[in-house]
Amino acid sequence: MNRKEVKDAINRYSREDLLSWRAHAVKCREYFLKYPDPFEVEECVFIIEHIDERLEKMER
Repeated sequence: MNRKEVKDAINRYSREDLLSWRAHAVKCREYFLKYPDPFEVEECVFIIEHIDERLEKMER
């Protein structure tokens, strides 16, 4: 995953798209916590944190 591209996409997507993407990332994180893959967990957390940050900015 190219983190710069992910951040750019997060800034372009609508609120609805971000909520959908976040829900998917949460499911992925839960899967990779159950079947441990630290790299994938870290990637999911990165996405979730940046989506949450963007959603917070959109609320203002």
